[in-house]
This record gives sequence, structure tokens and C-alpha cells, in this order.
Amino acid sequence: MSHPYSVVPDFQYGKDRGKNHSWLGVVLHWSAGHSFAESTVKYINRPKSGGWYNYVMDKHTTFQTVDPLYKTAGHAGKDWNTKTIGVCIAQPVVYLPGALKIGTTAYMFQMEKLHKKLKDNGYEVDIVNYNSAQYPFVFTLDKELADATSDLTDFLCKQHSIPRVVVGTQNKGVISLDMRYKERRIGVCHHHHLTPRKFDCDPWLDQLNPALANRGFTILE
Repeated sequence: MSHPYSVVPDFQYGKDRGKNHSWLGVVLHWSAGHSFAESTVKYINRPKSGGWYNYVMDKHTTFQTVDPLYKTAGHAGKDWNTKTIGVCIAQPVVYLPGALKIGTTAYMFQMEKLHKKLKDNGYEVDIVNYNSAQYPFVFTLDKELADATSDLTDFLCKQHSIPRVVVGTQNKGVISLDMRYKERRIGVCHHHHLTPRKFDCDPWLDQLNPALANRGFTILE
């Protein structure tokens, strides 16, 4: 991988894998917060953390937190954690309180502040409309980060013999526990494909699907 990469030496979470364990797939997440990779790693490594990932990445670096060669991560609920490797894309996408809580005008004001933060950190992103009353505007995904995500995903699929087939649809909760979609065995999906309660990484499909396709992945709509 060409992206800067390091291992978190003191990450305190992760459950031991069985000797004959094999992975069925990779699940892409976002942190949904306002932090980049280093801050996200610190947050999920705090006492009584509510969840964590195998990898956390932003535009500038990738951290391995829970080594998938030896451990599983608590990223998608117990039915999925032992089946899939969790990758967190730590780029802000929304202002968390949402327009339903603070009003659309105040929400857009906060998005513009976050946009400046992203620009100041070298991210090339836009604010675009999104079909949600709670989050009517979202950030697009930085192209370099989309490419780095596809690079890491490609590496993981090859390392663990995971099918290079991606679910690319906006439909939520469409993946069965055996990682099938429309009777097709798949290897890569997003968190919203596992459950209708999530919407990561739906707003970024327009950036992630082409990046993965350029790596030779099959995209299933």
C-alpha cells in the first residue's frame, strides 16, 4: 500500500480469533464525527469504548488498531464482527446534531465551519444536498481518500481470500449473514447494507464505487 501506514501499539480492544477462522468480507464505515484518524483512534481506545475497527484511515494516514490476522473488532454487532473486517473512513460527513435538532440554517452554518476545517487540512470536498430531513447536507469524500480506501480494501481482500465483489446500492439492510446479495456471494459492503438503522457510507457511494471499480472490483447495484 502506498498510503502512510502504522500500527497502534497499545490498542486495548479486540477478541482473539480461532485458529481456523476465515473472513467473509470487509465492511466500510465512517466515524460520523468531526475527527480525523488519530483523534478517532484515541476516542475508540478510551475506557468503556462502545465500538472499534480493525483499521482507521483518513487522507493522510492509516492506522491498524485490531490486527485481523489475530483478532476480531467490535464494529458492526456480534453477528457480523466475527465475519467481517471493519474499516473506518475518518473524514467528517455531517454535523452530528442534525437539522432536526438545531434547524437547517444553523446546521448549514456548522457545515460551513467544518468545510473550512477540512480545507485547512488539505481535503478537497464539497457540501452537497442529501435526501434526509435530519442531515439535508453532507460532505463528499475526498478523492485521494477514496483511492486510499480502495487500495486498503484491495489489500485486505487479497490477503484474506475475500471476493472482490462490492455492493454498490443505496438500499439498506440487504446483506444476509452469509454475505450474499441477490444470490451473489459478495466480499465488500457498507454498514448501511447490514442494517436499516445506519446510513454509512451511502452519501459516498459516488466516490467509492468508481475507486473500487478502478481496482478491478465488481460493483453490484
